[in-house]
Amino acid sequence: MVTDSARLDERWLKETLARADLAPDPEELEALRTVARTMAARPTSTIRPAVGSLRPEARDTGAPLAMRGTLGQGGMGVVRLAEQASLRREVAAKTLRPDARHDARAAGRLMREALVTGALEHPNIVPVHDLYFDDGAPVVVLKRIEGDAWDELLADPDRIHDRQHAHDPLAWHLRVLIQVCHALELAHDRGVVHRDVKPENVMVGRFGEVYLVDWGLAAAFSEDADERLPRVEPGIVGTPAYMAPEMARGRPDAIDARTDVYLLGATLFELLAERPPHSGETPAQLIASVILSEPALPEAAPEELASICRRALAREPSERYASVAAFRAELEDHLQHRASIVLARDAEARLEDVEERARDREASSASRAALQEAFGEVRFGFVHALSIWPGNERARRGLDRALVAMARAELARGQVGAARTLLAEAEAVPADLSRAVERAAAREARERAVLQELDRQRREMDPRVGRRQRTAYALVLAGLWVVGPIVALARTAAGRPQRPQELLLWPVIMTVGFGGLAWLFRRALMRTKLNRRLLGVLVGTTVAMGLFHAGAVQAGLGLATIQALDLMLFAGAATFVATLVDRRFVASALLYCVGFFFATRWPSARYWALLVGNVAVVANFLWVWPPWRAPAEDEPEDAPGSARPPP
Repeated sequence: MVTDSARLDERWLKETLARADLAPDPEELEALRTVARTMAARPTSTIRPAVGSLRPEARDTGAPLAMRGTLGQGGMGVVRLAEQASLRREVAAKTLRPDARHDARAAGRLMREALVTGALEHPNIVPVHDLYFDDGAPVVVLKRIEGDAWDELLADPDRIHDRQHAHDPLAWHLRVLIQVCHALELAHDRGVVHRDVKPENVMVGRFGEVYLVDWGLAAAFSEDADERLPRVEPGIVGTPAYMAPEMARGRPDAIDARTDVYLLGATLFELLAERPPHSGETPAQLIASVILSEPALPEAAPEELASICRRALAREPSERYASVAAFRAELEDHLQHRASIVLARDAEARLEDVEERARDREASSASRAALQEAFGEVRFGFVHALSIWPGNERARRGLDRALVAMARAELARGQVGAARTLLAEAEAVPADLSRAVERAAAREARERAVLQELDRQRREMDPRVGRRQRTAYALVLAGLWVVGPIVALARTAAGRPQRPQELLLWPVIMTVGFGGLAWLFRRALMRTKLNRRLLGVLVGTTVAMGLFHAGAVQAGLGLATIQALDLMLFAGAATFVATLVDRRFVASALLYCVGFFFATRWPSARYWALLVGNVAVVANFLWVWPPWRAPAEDEPEDAPGSARPPP
């Protein structure tokens, strides 16, 4: 057993290094002495690096969690069960133990782990929900995993059979290892190496979920990695019982993805030998085991797996698998047919339940939810089986049965699109079901076309579409409409009354103003029939007024007569708007008619009649389409500019 008083034999260490063809410099030699001096009684304990000033951004929000019991603890940290009030869910809150709450190095380690884990999103990596500070101590909020540590399952095979229904323990453990590989593949793709892969750092959930945890030693080994992540630094870190030779040397330039490949091989070694690859009665013996990397596998180990393990545990990184993906592919080849058959068999056992639930046409919402869940499990089983072995006809037939049963259930509920999607995935579809789906799809298409036409017509007359631009356009024109009579009143009061020839200029000014604003707001004003009708009435009225003024002046009509008749022209325009757009504009038409009779009875008051009528039109517009009314829910406000042809 290793004790604190044990000392590394200098001569033996040098002989070991020589046997490994290594010539460490003084700094490396001192690092080896250090790890020997600091070795704990348990060689499977982790050697942690010194923590610098790493401090990821976090918010000090107090304690948004309701802490409950303790899930586990070790070293300087503790994991507590907590309830996240905002989402009403149970989470795991990892923080510092009370006696380490003010330890800056411990806080740095925890925040380092949170930063790296949060940067890696993967189904096999525990999600980080939040990071905050409670009384100065970091609290990392993680998904709660209901399950067991992998090393505990390795020590108790009965739990695997009882909880995971694994009849082939080794095959089950190999699948867990493959899931760990998936997590590492993502990490390596992001330029991050874990450096502490071992069964103790793998959690297996109640339903077989696999999570690679404890990313406290993870660091970026690639220059292309996220600059916020910690880099591999000099020093010896890791778990000695699984440690790769380059890790014992403490040189950062030797650490890369193949280091994690070695750790995967060390984990595979434990699956086959029921112990870690490195051991020793003294620190010196343990270090020698790491550096030489010559662990002996049991003779009973399957040859194919033994070959995979020996290559992964090669002393030189160049002799190992070049990537985790290559290592995983070897494991999958070993499991290929056996895994596919087992998956198909298990899915087939649940298929009858899916078919029975699918035949229940009076199922409640809870039953339909249970059907969806059962179908998802069955479908996943068959699809996974086929992905491992595409030639598995049993899995293909089972998948088709599941898809057909679910398609019939969806069709009975009127979900034609879902039924067609399901059948598109099936290879063998019953002819009667295919015809029924096509007939339902055709009927649904006709109904959808009718609804789309109704919706289009509704949108064509929806006053909320282009509301802001129409209002701006109308208010600018209203200003011109109201200013005319006011100017005429002012000139009359100043003894400079209008001349009939001036009436030819006003329609031109209005036409130019209308046209310029119409071009500016063309996208909104031309989008719907309502806006196009309003613009058409306005343009038509302006043109008609210009032609009328030209003809009236040529005929020698008096100014008062022309302007009185203008009121009838405006009354006609308002009548068109009331007829084509909104009947509430009939109020403006009636008021213009009253103004016409007023102007013909008292010609000198005609400007007042025009002013009152024009102001009334503006008020009528704001009453019918108030600017404060919300726009259409599915129609964003348009900005003036780029044209788009009307629908």
